[in-house]
Amino acid sequence: MLELAENLPEFGKDAAGDGKYLDSYAKRQDKNPNPDAGDRAERDAQWGVKEHHYEDKSGNPQVKKEYHFGFKAHIVCDVKTELPIAYNVLAANSDEKKAMMDMIGKMPSQITGRMEHLMLDRGYDSMEMIRAVKAAGIVPIVDIRNCWKDGEATRQYKDTDMVYDFEGNVYMVDDKGEQRRMHYEGYDSQKKCLRYSYKGKTNKIYVSYDERVFLPVARKSKKFERLYKGRTSVERLNGRLDRDYMFEDHCIRGLRKMKLMVSLTLLTMNAMALGKIKEGVTTHLAALTRVEKPRAS
Repeated sequence: MLELAENLPEFGKDAAGDGKYLDSYAKRQDKNPNPDAGDRAERDAQWGVKEHHYEDKSGNPQVKKEYHFGFKAHIVCDVKTELPIAYNVLAANSDEKKAMMDMIGKMPSQITGRMEHLMLDRGYDSMEMIRAVKAAGIVPIVDIRNCWKDGEATRQYKDTDMVYDFEGNVYMVDDKGEQRRMHYEGYDSQKKCLRYSYKGKTNKIYVSYDERVFLPVARKSKKFERLYKGRTSVERLNGRLDRDYMFEDHCIRGLRKMKLMVSLTLLTMNAMALGKIKEGVTTHLAALTRVEKPRAS
C-alpha cells in the first residue's frame, strides 16, 4: 500500500469505505455435535442483518431485512483506482461503525496525511463516526439518516431567523413567516463555518452546532454530490471479490482462514497494480486482466 502511495501521487486522496458480507456455505456447528461425524462445521461465523430502508407507494417508511450467516469484510479503498487502502475481516454481526473507526485510527500517517475525503453510506451516519474522521484530519462525506422526531421538519439555528432540515437545506424565515431557501456560498476553513446568503447578506452556520447535518462540505452542494458518487468505487471492489476472486462460491471455513484469503486477495490486487505501474500502465489498475502497455508515439 505504501509503495503504491509512492508511485501514485493522488493515491488515497479520496477514499470510500463499506462493509461486505462473506457468506459461509458450511453447516453451522450443532449444539450437541456427534464426535464420530467429523469436524467440518462452521464455528466462527455469525448471523448478520442488513437493513434496506425505503418508502412504499403511500410514502410510509419501510424496512426490508436481509440475513447473512458468515463474516464481513470492512474495506476502505482509493476512489480513483479502486484499490484497497485498509481492511479487516470480522464476524457478520460485527459493528461496521466501530470497525471503520478502528481502521481509521490504525491507518499509517503516510495515508491519512494525504487523505482529504472519506465517502461512507448512511449506515455509518453517527456523531462518533463523523468526529473520528475529522480527528484524523479527513473531511467526512457521509449520507444521513433522519433521526429527528416524527413531525419535526425543521430546527432553528441558534437565536436567528434561520432554520434547517435534517438533509442540510437552510432557510430564512421572512416577515410573513414563510421559509425562503438560502444560497450556499462555500465553507470558511478558518472559522469552520458554512456561509449562506439571502437578499445580499451572508450568514454563517458553524459546523460544530450540529455536526451530523453540517459537514465541511455542505450536504446539498454540488461538490458533496460529486464526491459522494465516488463511494461506488468500493462497491465495484466488492463486486470483484465475488466475481473475479470467487468469494461468492467458496469452501472457506473459520475466521482465521477467511482473514488469510481476503488478505492474500487484496495484497494480490495491489501487487498486480504495482506491476502494471512499473510497466508504464496507469489505467485499469484494479482489473484482474492484463492491460497492454501504451505504445510510444
